[in-house]
Amino acid sequence: ISDFIARHLREEYGVEDARIVTIPRGVDTAVLAPDAVTTARLVQLGQAWNVPAETSVILVPGRISENKGQGVMIEAVAKMKRREGVRVIFVGPERVNSTLRERLEKRAAALGLGGMIQWVGPTADMAAAYRLSTLVVSPSTKPEAFGRVAVEAQAMGKPIVATDIGGYRETVLPGETGWLVPPGDAAALAAAIEEALALPPEMRAAM
Repeated sequence: ISDFIARHLREEYGVEDARIVTIPRGVDTAVLAPDAVTTARLVQLGQAWNVPAETSVILVPGRISENKGQGVMIEAVAKMKRREGVRVIFVGPERVNSTLRERLEKRAAALGLGGMIQWVGPTADMAAAYRLSTLVVSPSTKPEAFGRVAVEAQAMGKPIVATDIGGYRETVLPGETGWLVPPGDAAALAAAIEEALALPPEMRAAM
């Protein structure tokens, strides 16, 4: 599903090139299309999540997992100088019997981020979630085999901040469609997010 996985097959398992065909994952651009999301859907989701108007929404999609980097994201938010009018929304399911979200919530509260951080669980309308966002972040600490979040965000016309590992290296063009930062580096992640938020809206739209 990516050149990253193809290399893994060659290097770790000795699979010959002739036996490998790379077919990248994709997204349904009829569903994930900015114009396909009606104003009513956008308003409905914004009300359900209680997002005030004029809020800069940083969307962090993905299941709640150590590998998905929600902990790094919280540390990055704590390092950000800009906090006014910013909401970080984690969207995605939790593992059964996991205490990770509870631990992350306690860490966010200890850092004074309670009002900025929101956990909404999974949503049936990811297209509207992306449309509602100002910026999408995928702070994975382990390589993504493909990294669908990046292309979903791009399909919805949103710039992406992702980690410089795995499949994201093939789908994010630094400085053109988003930012790539070292995995686990909260300071670099914070800097990229602040740079993205500081851009004029038309520049983010161009990306």
